[in-house]
Amino acid sequence: MSGGSKGLRYVRGDQEEEAVYANVERLQQATGDQVVQRTVLVEVETSSFRVCAVCVTVLCVLLAAGIIGVSTYYHSAINDLNLERDQLETSYNNTILQRDQLETSYNNTILQRDQLETSYNNTILQLQHEVNQLKRKIAVMLCPSGWERFGCSCYYKSTEKAGITWQENRQQCLDKGADMVIVNNQEEQEFIRGFAAPGTWIGLNRTGGKWTWVDGTPLTQLWATSSPRTDADWNCAYWSGVGGWSNSPCTYTGHWMCEN
Repeated sequence: MSGGSKGLRYVRGDQEEEAVYANVERLQQATGDQVVQRTVLVEVETSSFRVCAVCVTVLCVLLAAGIIGVSTYYHSAINDLNLERDQLETSYNNTILQRDQLETSYNNTILQRDQLETSYNNTILQLQHEVNQLKRKIAVMLCPSGWERFGCSCYYKSTEKAGITWQENRQQCLDKGADMVIVNNQEEQEFIRGFAAPGTWIGLNRTGGKWTWVDGTPLTQLWATSSPRTDADWNCAYWSGVGGWSNSPCTYTGHWMCEN
């Protein structure tokens, strides 16, 4: 029994040792599996990190490209707008220049028109003056029957014995298309001396205290004999026959003559 017991102990010891080795192997296997798992996990985590890093990098690159693209587009748009603004400004300045040139041309045209109008009016006045001179010359050359020519005028004197007033004398002359005599110079006065009888009315009267001829011009010739009378109603002049003129009331009657 003792021998059998010893053999039994050896068998048990071997079985225990095998069990220990089996446990160690299982432990080693489990530890290895854990290591492997941990290694796999580390590799997986490392791979995931790399993928994330790559994605982030790609996103950064895309973002940078987008920013560069937007910046490029923005600068290009700004340049186009600046160019368009410069073109519009140039067009505006050219328009203003053309407007100023047109305004200057318009003003010059208006000035030329005014100058031409002034020249035209002056020419018309000159022609009218020349026509009037020609008419007077023709009238002088063609004095009507019963009229006498001296210088550029024709003179008529009444042959009637009855006298008329100064105003009636004026009306008679107007009816003949003429007017009363106006003495313009010494030569004409000398002509009247031999033409008219003393006491013949002349075209001079006093209105408002001033002596004026019938054409409205003021008296500038001095009286040949003496100053005119200042009586209130002695307002009409006549040829005195003594080298000058005298005055009397306009209602007096006298000889009459006309000038045309």
